[in-house]
Amino acid sequence: LAKRFHKKIPLGPLLRFGSWVGGDRDGNPHVTPAVTYEALRRQKDAVLRKYIQSLEPLITELSQSIDLVGATPELLRSLQEDAAGLPRFAEAMKEKSKKEPYRKKLSFIQRKLINALRRNALLEARQTAPDETIEAAYKNVQEFRQDLKIIRDSLCKHKGDLLAAREFRRLELALRLFGFRFAKLDIRENRGPIENAVSEIAKKQGWLRQEFSSLSEEEKCSRLHKWIKDAPRSLS
Repeated sequence: LAKRFHKKIPLGPLLRFGSWVGGDRDGNPHVTPAVTYEALRRQKDAVLRKYIQSLEPLITELSQSIDLVGATPELLRSLQEDAAGLPRFAEAMKEKSKKEPYRKKLSFIQRKLINALRRNALLEARQTAPDETIEAAYKNVQEFRQDLKIIRDSLCKHKGDLLAAREFRRLELALRLFGFRFAKLDIRENRGPIENAVSEIAKKQGWLRQEFSSLSEEEKCSRLHKWIKDAPRSLS
């Protein structure tokens, strides 16, 4: 593509994964909101475990010494920030990877993924250890992606372009494809509960006095288009 169009063409995922398992409430009384929540929780659990596992070979391989390879100020600064956010873990590995910034950064990344996995666990599973031991954890996939970018940028600036491209390409593509949710969940619901929810929101916001279900189909579509367009600025 780059040769054909004379410029670098960014390539993203050519497909997306979706599922209705756990979200098919249309006529199925057993698929409750709790079931949908658990489906989403399990999807996140599965993908976090894959990311944690995928870091193991990187931690093993990226053992370059800062004396021989070097590192960017951004990478070194991020190590200090990680140590502040993960004081227990940082203390435990203080004597390890002293002069191996890439391995240390990847270890911090893996620990934040493990902590995100622990926060995502069921309450009874989390009771095996107090929550205060979790320390810093990724809130979203963007934070994870930014940490990987810091490592990759540092490698590229210190003659590690080929290593960065080879080792991080697959993981970065996985992040773009799966994120932290693994697959988009299709929520299927009966018309009645949806219309009742719309009526409740519209009345509370003062947009509508009668029941939403009493409107004609044309009026329903017109109102919904307007509310969807304007509502985010007025709903708290």
